Amino acid sequence: MKALLVEKLPEGDFIYGVKLDGYRALSFKDGKKVRLVSRNNKPLNYTQLQDALKLLPVDHVILDGEIVALDGEGRSSFQLLQVFKSSQKRVKLKLTRAQEFVIGGYTLPEGNRKYFGSLLVGYNSPEGLRFAGRVGTGFSEKLLASIDAQLQKLKRSTCPFINLPEKTKSRWGLGITPAVMKRCQWVKPVLVAQVKFTEWTLDDQLRQPVFLGLRTDKEAPGVVRE
Repeated sequence: MKALLVEKLPEGDFIYGVKLDGYRALSFKDGKKVRLVSRNNKPLNYTQLQDALKLLPVDHVILDGEIVALDGEGRSSFQLLQVFKSSQKRVKLKLTRAQEFVIGGYTLPEGNRKYFGSLLVGYNSPEGLRFAGRVGTGFSEKLLASIDAQLQKLKRSTCPFINLPEKTKSRWGLGITPAVMKRCQWVKPVLVAQVKFTEWTLDDQLRQPVFLGLRTDKEAPGVVRE
Protein backbone atom coordinates (compact mmCIF):
# COMPACT_ATOMS: atom_id res chain seq x y z
CA MET A 1 0.00 0.00 0.00
CA LYS A 2 1.71 3.18 -1.21
CA ALA A 3 0.73 6.52 0.29
CA LEU A 4 -0.91 9.12 -1.96
CA LEU A 5 0.39 12.68 -1.65
CA VAL A 6 -2.41 15.25 -1.20
CA GLU A 7 -2.56 18.96 -0.35
CA LYS A 8 -5.06 18.46 2.50
CA LEU A 9 -6.94 15.66 4.20
CA PRO A 10 -10.49 14.87 3.12
CA GLU A 11 -13.27 15.43 5.65
CA GLY A 12 -13.76 12.87 8.40
CA ASP A 13 -11.97 11.32 11.35
CA PHE A 14 -8.55 9.80 10.77
CA ILE A 15 -5.88 7.80 12.51
CA TYR A 16 -2.49 8.72 11.06
CA GLY A 17 1.06 7.44 11.24
CA VAL A 18 4.23 9.53 11.09
CA LYS A 19 6.25 9.19 7.87
CA LEU A 20 9.11 6.77 8.50
CA ASP A 21 12.34 7.59 6.66
CA GLY A 22 13.74 4.17 5.83
CA TYR A 23 13.40 1.25 3.43
CA ARG A 24 10.04 -0.32 2.65
CA ALA A 25 10.65 -4.05 2.80
CA LEU A 26 9.22 -7.55 2.92
CA SER A 27 10.72 -10.15 5.24
CA PHE A 28 10.35 -13.88 4.66
CA LYS A 29 10.91 -16.57 7.31
CA ASP A 30 10.92 -20.13 6.04
CA GLY A 31 12.09 -22.42 8.80
CA LYS A 32 15.59 -21.25 9.73
CA LYS A 33 16.00 -19.27 6.51
CA VAL A 34 15.32 -15.51 6.61
CA ARG A 35 15.57 -12.99 3.80
CA LEU A 36 14.72 -9.32 3.27
CA VAL A 37 13.79 -7.68 -0.04
CA SER A 38 12.99 -4.10 -1.03
CA ARG A 39 9.76 -3.17 -2.74
CA ASN A 40 11.69 -3.46 -6.01
CA ASN A 41 12.51 -7.07 -5.05
CA LYS A 42 16.18 -6.31 -4.37
CA PRO A 43 17.92 -8.10 -1.46
CA LEU A 44 18.56 -6.13 1.73
CA ASN A 45 21.11 -7.07 4.40
CA TYR A 46 20.54 -6.01 8.01
CA THR A 47 22.11 -8.59 10.33
CA GLN A 48 20.43 -7.45 13.54
CA LEU A 49 17.00 -7.49 11.96
CA GLN A 50 17.55 -10.86 10.32
CA ASP A 51 18.73 -12.35 13.62
CA ALA A 52 15.61 -11.02 15.32
CA LEU A 53 13.36 -12.51 12.65
CA LYS A 54 14.89 -15.93 13.23
CA LEU A 55 13.64 -15.79 16.82
CA LEU A 56 9.98 -15.41 15.84
CA PRO A 57 7.99 -18.38 17.24
CA VAL A 58 6.63 -19.38 13.82
CA ASP A 59 7.99 -21.55 11.01
CA HIS A 60 6.61 -19.63 8.04
CA VAL A 61 5.68 -15.94 7.90
CA ILE A 62 5.82 -12.91 5.59
CA LEU A 63 6.01 -9.45 7.18
CA ASP A 64 5.51 -6.13 5.39
CA GLY A 65 6.96 -2.98 6.91
CA GLU A 66 9.55 -0.19 6.97
CA ILE A 67 13.15 -0.80 8.05
CA VAL A 68 14.21 2.20 10.14
CA ALA A 69 16.92 3.28 12.57
CA LEU A 70 15.81 5.59 15.37
CA ASP A 71 17.81 8.43 16.89
CA GLY A 72 17.90 9.31 20.59
CA GLU A 73 14.51 11.01 20.37
CA GLY A 74 12.81 8.14 18.57
CA ARG A 75 12.83 9.75 15.12
CA SER A 76 13.67 7.71 12.04
CA SER A 77 16.98 8.69 10.42
CA PHE A 78 18.01 7.55 6.95
CA GLN A 79 21.60 8.59 7.65
CA LEU A 80 21.71 6.48 10.80
CA LEU A 81 20.22 3.58 8.85
CA GLN A 82 23.17 3.73 6.42
CA VAL A 83 25.59 3.47 9.34
CA PHE A 84 23.80 0.42 10.74
CA LYS A 85 23.77 -1.14 7.27
CA SER A 86 27.54 -0.90 6.91
CA SER A 87 28.77 -1.40 10.48
CA GLN A 88 25.95 -2.20 12.97
CA LYS A 89 27.98 -0.17 16.30
CA ARG A 90 26.75 2.45 18.68
CA VAL A 91 27.26 5.86 17.01
CA LYS A 92 26.72 9.53 17.83
CA LEU A 93 25.57 11.72 14.98
CA LYS A 94 24.85 15.41 14.56
CA LEU A 95 21.19 15.67 13.61
CA THR A 96 20.49 17.43 10.33
CA ARG A 97 17.67 17.64 7.83
CA ALA A 98 17.48 15.07 5.08
CA GLN A 99 15.18 14.13 2.23
CA GLU A 100 15.19 12.73 -1.30
CA PHE A 101 16.05 14.83 -4.36
CA VAL A 102 15.96 14.13 -8.09
CA ILE A 103 19.29 14.28 -9.95
CA GLY A 104 18.92 16.47 -13.04
CA GLY A 105 22.56 17.01 -14.00
CA TYR A 106 26.12 17.40 -12.81
CA THR A 107 29.06 19.77 -13.08
CA LEU A 108 32.32 18.76 -14.72
CA PRO A 109 35.21 17.75 -12.42
CA GLU A 110 37.96 20.20 -11.55
CA GLY A 111 41.45 19.76 -10.11
CA ASN A 112 42.13 16.21 -8.92
CA ARG A 113 38.44 15.30 -8.87
CA LYS A 114 37.41 12.51 -11.27
CA TYR A 115 34.12 11.68 -12.99
CA PHE A 116 32.03 14.71 -11.92
CA GLY A 117 32.25 17.72 -9.66
CA SER A 118 28.84 17.92 -8.02
CA LEU A 119 25.32 16.63 -8.58
CA LEU A 120 22.59 19.11 -9.50
CA VAL A 121 19.45 18.16 -7.62
CA GLY A 122 15.88 19.32 -7.33
CA TYR A 123 12.31 18.38 -6.46
CA ASN A 124 8.97 18.21 -8.23
CA SER A 125 6.53 21.10 -7.98
CA PRO A 126 3.22 21.79 -9.75
CA GLU A 127 5.17 23.86 -12.31
CA GLY A 128 7.88 21.25 -12.90
CA LEU A 129 11.28 20.18 -11.56
CA ARG A 130 12.77 22.94 -9.39
CA PHE A 131 16.52 23.24 -8.82
CA ALA A 132 17.49 23.02 -5.13
CA GLY A 133 21.28 23.05 -5.16
CA ARG A 134 24.51 21.27 -6.00
CA VAL A 135 25.83 18.39 -3.92
CA GLY A 136 29.60 17.96 -4.06
CA THR A 137 30.54 16.11 -0.87
CA GLY A 138 29.85 12.68 0.56
CA PHE A 139 31.46 10.70 -2.27
CA SER A 140 34.27 8.19 -2.27
CA GLU A 141 36.15 7.63 -5.53
CA LYS A 142 34.45 4.26 -5.90
CA LEU A 143 31.06 5.89 -5.41
CA LEU A 144 31.91 8.65 -7.90
CA ALA A 145 32.71 6.01 -10.51
CA SER A 146 29.56 4.02 -9.81
CA ILE A 147 27.23 7.02 -10.04
CA ASP A 148 29.02 8.39 -13.10
CA ALA A 149 28.47 5.09 -14.93
CA GLN A 150 24.73 5.52 -14.40
CA LEU A 151 24.74 9.21 -15.33
CA GLN A 152 26.50 8.55 -18.65
CA LYS A 153 23.52 6.46 -19.77
CA LEU A 154 21.08 9.27 -18.98
CA LYS A 155 22.65 12.26 -20.78
CA ARG A 156 20.36 14.79 -22.43
CA SER A 157 21.01 18.11 -24.15
CA THR A 158 18.47 20.31 -22.34
CA CYS A 159 18.20 21.46 -18.73
CA PRO A 160 15.33 19.74 -16.85
CA PHE A 161 15.05 22.45 -14.15
CA ILE A 162 12.39 25.13 -14.67
CA ASN A 163 14.16 27.76 -12.51
CA LEU A 164 17.56 27.73 -14.23
CA PRO A 165 19.60 29.65 -15.15
CA GLU A 166 19.84 32.01 -12.20
CA LYS A 167 20.39 35.68 -13.00
CA THR A 168 23.30 36.18 -10.62
CA LYS A 169 25.55 34.13 -8.43
CA SER A 170 24.27 33.43 -4.95
CA ARG A 171 25.73 34.96 -1.81
CA TRP A 172 28.23 32.09 -1.64
CA GLY A 173 29.15 32.20 -5.33
CA LEU A 174 27.49 28.89 -6.17
CA GLY A 175 24.66 30.08 -8.38
CA ILE A 176 23.98 28.28 -11.67
CA THR A 177 24.27 31.26 -14.01
CA PRO A 178 24.22 31.00 -17.84
CA ALA A 179 28.03 30.89 -17.80
CA VAL A 180 28.06 28.07 -15.25
CA MET A 181 25.41 26.15 -17.21
CA LYS A 182 27.86 25.84 -20.09
CA ARG A 183 29.97 23.65 -17.82
CA CYS A 184 27.05 21.45 -16.77
CA GLN A 185 25.87 18.16 -18.21
CA TRP A 186 22.14 17.44 -17.99
CA VAL A 187 20.61 14.01 -17.45
CA LYS A 188 17.15 12.52 -17.56
CA PRO A 189 15.66 13.17 -14.09
CA VAL A 190 15.10 9.58 -13.01
CA LEU A 191 17.75 8.93 -10.31
CA VAL A 192 16.87 9.79 -6.71
CA ALA A 193 19.49 10.79 -4.13
CA GLN A 194 19.19 11.00 -0.36
CA VAL A 195 20.81 14.24 0.81
CA LYS A 196 21.37 15.70 4.27
CA PHE A 197 21.67 19.45 4.75
CA THR A 198 21.63 22.01 7.55
CA GLU A 199 18.73 24.16 6.31
CA TRP A 200 17.01 25.82 3.35
CA THR A 201 18.51 29.19 2.44
CA LEU A 202 16.43 32.33 1.88
CA ASP A 203 16.65 31.70 -1.87
CA ASP A 204 15.26 28.18 -1.41
CA GLN A 205 18.46 26.23 -1.88
CA LEU A 206 20.23 23.65 0.25
CA ARG A 207 22.87 24.80 2.72
CA GLN A 208 25.83 22.45 3.25
CA PRO A 209 24.32 19.46 1.41
CA VAL A 210 26.01 16.06 1.69
CA PHE A 211 25.27 13.02 -0.45
CA LEU A 212 24.11 9.98 1.55
CA GLY A 213 23.20 7.49 -1.13
CA LEU A 214 21.00 6.64 -4.09
CA ARG A 215 17.40 5.67 -3.32
CA THR A 216 16.73 2.70 -5.57
CA ASP A 217 13.47 2.16 -3.71
CA LYS A 218 12.05 5.59 -4.65
CA GLU A 219 10.74 6.85 -7.99
CA ALA A 220 11.60 10.34 -9.19
CA PRO A 221 8.03 11.56 -9.95
CA GLY A 222 7.10 11.20 -6.27
CA VAL A 223 9.93 13.37 -4.91
CA VAL A 224 8.69 16.73 -3.58
CA ARG A 225 9.94 19.28 -1.08
CA GLU A 226 9.17 17.98 2.40
